[in-house]
Amino acid sequence: MSAIIEYAAKGQAETEELENELFIMDKENNVSDDLVLINSMPGLLSTGYEELPYPDYNNGEHTWRWQWTEITSGRYPLNKLPDHVRDIAEALYYLKNAPKVKSA
Repeated sequence: MSAIIEYAAKGQAETEELENELFIMDKENNVSDDLVLINSMPGLLSTGYEELPYPDYNNGEHTWRWQWTEITSGRYPLNKLPDHVRDIAEALYYLKNAPKVKSA
């Protein structure tokens, strides 16, 4: 399943393929696919996939899997990410976006 994510991060997948993959991922909650996704977010953004519409099928809630810009910029609430991707996301995206503290 995660092969579509990897191809998309390299610009080698159609938008519809990526959307379908994310719909499936939202239903299955597969840990290994989520790990590929969290690590592939910069590639997805750099290849133009940031404009995907967020689905509104989950009781009006958008799942974290569609929030690439927010996650990679460190603005998505870290506590809303599942445990199995939280530490990776924090190390990759949140710590590097933390405000720098000037020492006296």
